[in-house]
Amino acid sequence: MSIRSLLLSLSLLLTYTACQSDPQKSVEDKTKPEASPRLEALLPDLNFPAERQSLDAKTGGSINFALGTVVRIPANSLVDKNGEAISGQVFIRCKQYVDALDFALAGIDMSYDSAGSTYSLQSDGMAEIRAFQNGQEIYLREGAQMEIELAGSSLDPDYNLYRYDSLSQDWTILKTNLAVKEILDSTLATNTDSIGASELIGWPASEPFELAPPIKARKEAIQIAVEVPEDREAPELRIFKNTQFELLDSDTAYREEHMSIAWDWAEVKSTAQKGIYNLNFRSQNFEVSYQVRPVYEGQDYNEALATYEQEKRKFEQEKRREIAAAQQALAEKRRIQSFNNRRDRIAQSIKNEQEQRDMSKQLEALEKRMTVDRMKTDLVRRSFTTNGFGTFNCDRLWEEPRVTVKPQYVIASGEALPNLTKVDVCVFSDNVKTTIPGNGFMILPKNGDFAAFAVHMDEFYFSPKKQLADYDFTTNSQNLKIVMQKLEGEIPSNYDELRGLLKI
Repeated sequence: MSIRSLLLSLSLLLTYTACQSDPQKSVEDKTKPEASPRLEALLPDLNFPAERQSLDAKTGGSINFALGTVVRIPANSLVDKNGEAISGQVFIRCKQYVDALDFALAGIDMSYDSAGSTYSLQSDGMAEIRAFQNGQEIYLREGAQMEIELAGSSLDPDYNLYRYDSLSQDWTILKTNLAVKEILDSTLATNTDSIGASELIGWPASEPFELAPPIKARKEAIQIAVEVPEDREAPELRIFKNTQFELLDSDTAYREEHMSIAWDWAEVKSTAQKGIYNLNFRSQNFEVSYQVRPVYEGQDYNEALATYEQEKRKFEQEKRREIAAAQQALAEKRRIQSFNNRRDRIAQSIKNEQEQRDMSKQLEALEKRMTVDRMKTDLVRRSFTTNGFGTFNCDRLWEEPRVTVKPQYVIASGEALPNLTKVDVCVFSDNVKTTIPGNGFMILPKNGDFAAFAVHMDEFYFSPKKQLADYDFTTNSQNLKIVMQKLEGEIPSNYDELRGLLKI
């Protein structure tokens, strides 16, 4: 088609062209779903908290996750499933498992077989670390090593490093007596009674980058070049120069005879579909609307692409600033809360002391006790290198005072429950999770909190957090009647809601 032009009464110049070039598909993001986690979750619909941070695969870098875990990726060390080198932005995902309920919900087996005996593992730091690009899981190249620092809370030196094999559902020991590398600031300490998991790692939702990347004009398509007054042009297009509008193949409004009309009004309006616009024209007696996409030719395309990349970088920098501000605000909230909690506990202790001190001595005592208290609650990190992503755990064999019982499960009316296939027991005082057959023996702490729950025939039964002393426990027969509640309605898919259900 030959180039045609038409002078409008508002000095709007429209040029309809048909030109031939290499066709280019839309580069709208069509990200596929993330690869499924390799752990088989107890409740597949549960929205388990995860934090994702990005880095450049070529340069690598260090990522500090909100709950204390650190991951360091070497430069040029990431590959796809075929072993081909990865470049560009990648996302590192961290699911940090804080306590025994996390282990149970993630479907992690916390037993360990050694010399024909089965032991329960007591954890002090566990995280699943994986990497993705464009929704596809990626890997560490053969021979490369990355560093991970797992956050924990115990200064004891006898924790070993394990890696979880999701195929065999067993742990492989990597290193014994993994030393504490550093003690973290106590502002990172969490209080699950008042700060939910979603608040800890679910930073304020950022709007996606809405600006569509520029597209080259196709020679076989019809383009319209028109100067539209700024107040009638879509705001996101004002940053580009020499924008033309290409008719969509699906447009049915265009007619050749429209070129002979003296238009006196034009407008570009965005639609619900990213990168697609309505180009509206009006004359004294007629109006029409075309479906178009903005396109560019030659050097105009190069300049538009540079402008797009610049705007995208500005957007990402702003989002990083927002996340940094959210992290700082949350850290300050934790610091104030931690201080207030400790101050209240110690102030109450001082109040009960027989000896009455004056205010200055009380404050001195408060400071001394807060120092001791802080040593017990500060987080620690244990560092190691690994040749791949996966689930890692700092553990030791559970040897705290405990007792073996034969449980009988009943509901509130006293009626016996059906034969449960398995029951998960979470020992919160020792950070231990065990899974037993429905008619198996249960190991419980003599002193400390624990909860039990089971999924049976699509029904959810649970016993909220209690201590052994709260039950009618007969030490001679070792029998224990556990009253389980049946959840009425759907099983919660919200992580915080389920924790609240179990009173954790």
